[in-house]
Amino acid sequence: MKPLEKKSFNTPDEIKTPAPKLRSEWVHVMGKTLRRVTAEPGWKFKEHSGPVRGTELCEDFHVKLFFGGRFVASYADGTQEEFRDGDIGVLEPGHDPWVAGDEPVVFIDLGELIKQAGGTR
Repeated sequence: MKPLEKKSFNTPDEIKTPAPKLRSEWVHVMGKTLRRVTAEPGWKFKEHSGPVRGTELCEDFHVKLFFGGRFVASYADGTQEEFRDGDIGVLEPGHDPWVAGDEPVVFIDLGELIKQAGGTR
């Protein structure tokens, strides 16, 4: 493996559209994978991603670094948080997320990187 490697989300290794109004760009760098996600205005997990996954709530652990838009996530206990540009959000499994407002939400999901590095989640 090279001691230094450069990749760009401007030319991702993979592009996926896992659900309506959702685009994922994947880059593989130094044996790890990073994912940038763009969620369009109106995207709601329950409406767009839940039916594709077969779940009502998102059951993944996420650490998200946000670069724009307004992203809201809630839990059954009434806990709710809004994330904006520059925020880092830690979301436990069992959350219901959606895009608020009329701007796309862009984030890099570090949860997979944590798992790949042998993290506990």
